[in-house]
Amino acid sequence: CVEQQTLIKSLLSDIYVEWRNRISRDEKIRPFTKNEKSILGHQGIEKAYGCTMLAYMQTEHYWLSFQIGDGEIYVCDKTLTWKTPVPEDCACFLNYTTSLCDQNPLIEFRYTFNGVDDSPLAVILCSDGLDGSLRSQENITDFYEQVIGLYVDGDDVESELESYLPQLSELGNKDDISLAGYIHISDQYIDNLKQLLNLKKESRNIQTEFRTRKQDIEILYSRLETLRIK
Repeated sequence: CVEQQTLIKSLLSDIYVEWRNRISRDEKIRPFTKNEKSILGHQGIEKAYGCTMLAYMQTEHYWLSFQIGDGEIYVCDKTLTWKTPVPEDCACFLNYTTSLCDQNPLIEFRYTFNGVDDSPLAVILCSDGLDGSLRSQENITDFYEQVIGLYVDGDDVESELESYLPQLSELGNKDDISLAGYIHISDQYIDNLKQLLNLKKESRNIQTEFRTRKQDIEILYSRLETLRIK
């Protein structure tokens, strides 16, 4: 897909140039203090504005998603099957992440596109704060399915997330959490989706009960072993 790759790389280059122009303008409007300059040292101003970036765009005939740094982009199809289409970045490890402030960030972008006219049911982008708080991909997708459930039930999703995410961060890794996305459900699919969500919820409840009972059994086995040794 040489033509598409050329266009995507041109788009990423334009985004980076625009980012550089904006931080230059901002630095002129709000110059660094002496203390900030001393912290920055000999590094360029990019270091002060460095950030990760996640993006998704949908058109009538294709979709494109790209990313630099950590965080995750999740795409959900009509069977509630979740995928993370953008390739992982092996350079993101522990507290280190690639960023727009790196020396040559354009080569660090990862991207994926789908040229088939197949719009996902939902797409959700999250910062690493959500990953760190929920700890596993299973927990994250379960959480997203509950978000979709709120949408299907007609609840105010934004308001619910605004009140819940700070609590989640406090209980998790206390990192900031950014979340963005969209849900696109046709009217004729609502009933099927509700059934799927109910089945998923029932499955989660059964799995939770299984884990609880398994822990109880392990405790009993431990007590029995202690008695046997005595």
